[in-house]
Amino acid sequence: MPTHHKAGYELRVVLLLGLAYGFAFYDRMTMSFLSPFVVEDFRLNNTQVGALGSGLSLTWALGAYVFGRWSDKTGKRKPFLLAAMLVFSACSILSGLSTGFWTLLASRIIMGAAEGPFLPICLAIIAAASVPQRRGLNSGIVQNGFGSLLGNALAPLLVVAIAGVFVTWLSDRIGRRPPMIVFGFLMALCPLAALAIEGNIVLMTGLMFIGWIGIGIFPLFMGVIPGETLAYRSTAAAMGIVVAIGEIVGGVGAPLLAGWIADQSSLVLPLAIQAGMGIGAGLFALALRETNPAVIARREAVAV
Repeated sequence: MPTHHKAGYELRVVLLLGLAYGFAFYDRMTMSFLSPFVVEDFRLNNTQVGALGSGLSLTWALGAYVFGRWSDKTGKRKPFLLAAMLVFSACSILSGLSTGFWTLLASRIIMGAAEGPFLPICLAIIAAASVPQRRGLNSGIVQNGFGSLLGNALAPLLVVAIAGVFVTWLSDRIGRRPPMIVFGFLMALCPLAALAIEGNIVLMTGLMFIGWIGIGIFPLFMGVIPGETLAYRSTAAAMGIVVAIGEIVGGVGAPLLAGWIADQSSLVLPLAIQAGMGIGAGLFALALRETNPAVIARREAVAV
């Protein structure tokens, strides 16, 4: 395929999938924005708030792997994305019509199953459509750029400009492993700033801003690295496994544990748990092997 045709095709894929995933992520984040009102209307405690997030994350995890694997077996991606969009759109309406905790939880559980496979399938398409020199950048634009732009609205626009673009672009130049380590550890800064800084809103906001740049590694471990490690026919399932493990540990277990701890003590310990997870991410990244084809080729050329 000619270079200009390839570049044009990449751009169309990035824009279309970015918009699609952005609206899916918007659906997921809506509950976070509305939680103060939901807590008041439904008289929820912190454990129930955590359960709403955990229920969605559990089915998100299962859906990511099951439907991602199914997509690999059939060799088709588009039908799964279209079906997912229809189902989670319907569930979004049902969430708004909920009359209590249990009906809201049920709608979120079904929504998670539909939205779960969305990201791994999108990233599998991106991995196949992108040249290696832009694979990280394109994945970052779709997941962090459009996801945060549409999912988190206006507040984090500056963070998105740095973390949806900078971290993944950097990984295309220097490799996947160094950013995974550095920005993995950096994610601990956001909760630590909230815990340690009192009375200086500017300083706390600045530190949290810097720490939030760590989200730039999400497309790397969720899509780019699995896509560079396995053959295309297995990428959606592999990405689904990564999403599933992350959702079960961080999305299912953590909110329930944090909500229960908050009810028993205060909101300090959940923030400490979040900081510990950031440190853990950096430590686990130390065990990664480089997957960027260009970086590997340069190293081999130097070795020869």
